[in-house]
Amino acid sequence: MFAFLLNPTAGAGRSVRIWRRLEAALKRRGIPYELLVGRDARGAFDLAREAAGDRRVEALVAVGGDGTLSLVLNAVMGARTEGAANPAAAQTGTPPPGADPNGPAPALALIPAGSGNDVARTFGIPRHPERALERLLAAPERAIDVGRLRIMTPGSGPEAPVYFFGFTGAGIDAAVIDAVEALAFKKRFQRIAYALGVVKAWSTFRPFPVTIELEDGRLRFDDAWLIVLANIPFLGGGMHIAPGAEVADGAFDLVVVSGIGRLGFLRAFPLVFRGRHIRHPAVTVRRVHKAVVTFGERPRGTGAARRPVGLQRDGEREEGLSVAVDVLPKAIRFRA
Repeated sequence: MFAFLLNPTAGAGRSVRIWRRLEAALKRRGIPYELLVGRDARGAFDLAREAAGDRRVEALVAVGGDGTLSLVLNAVMGARTEGAANPAAAQTGTPPPGADPNGPAPALALIPAGSGNDVARTFGIPRHPERALERLLAAPERAIDVGRLRIMTPGSGPEAPVYFFGFTGAGIDAAVIDAVEALAFKKRFQRIAYALGVVKAWSTFRPFPVTIELEDGRLRFDDAWLIVLANIPFLGGGMHIAPGAEVADGAFDLVVVSGIGRLGFLRAFPLVFRGRHIRHPAVTVRRVHKAVVTFGERPRGTGAARRPVGLQRDGEREEGLSVAVDVLPKAIRFRA
């Protein structure tokens, strides 16, 4: 049986229209399925987590965008790991009733219905719903890597982990998310809203110092615009941020943009859509397995505390002073 988690707000309501076509196709074919729709992110997470512990579920399918798939991923990982964090800001504590933490988790899958759809772009999943369903039914399962993120809290250690499918990072990309969220018309005119968000974020963003501890040493940047740890090549609805990233190589591509002025950043920005930015002198690219990233520094002579930096994880907002990130090689199965 397939369990479909529908995000009714994805793609400004496009996901609901896509589901109607999918449901008709499933009924025509006589394919058993279950529809999961939560009232909010917490409700959706709980439903997905229960499905992750149901042995009847062959695949848990996100009908939405990258954020919906990330929620499903966290549900599956949380069903197998006690103490995993709920991305809706509530800890679940223990696996759901009937879940076997040592048993096989269902495969993940995606019917793209969001605005960015970077995972679908990575795997070549069609945006046409019936074709995406055909792909789902015929596709083999692949074991792929998962990113694990722990936000470090001063004085109390790391928070419970959350997981990401595609990427996590900090900098202007998180500022763009904030700028778009502030626009009242963001759901009706998503592309216009995103373009305006980029302009607003670029005009007000202040680069920040960052230290990155790696297995083989330390990197220090005084004025970082962007830091990304990528498991897939794309970010932000088609930006080819990490052309060399692979989903099953046991590593991330670390991409840092630093040491460039505001106008220089604007001139270089179009290069990212074809992956040509990696040759720019302001861009650092490394293949890494884990990293501890510490943002900012306490202003000298003021005694002021460091302020948290905006983070994003598969397009979902977080914030923190320091994060620990590592890769879990081939931790889940994905049908695509």
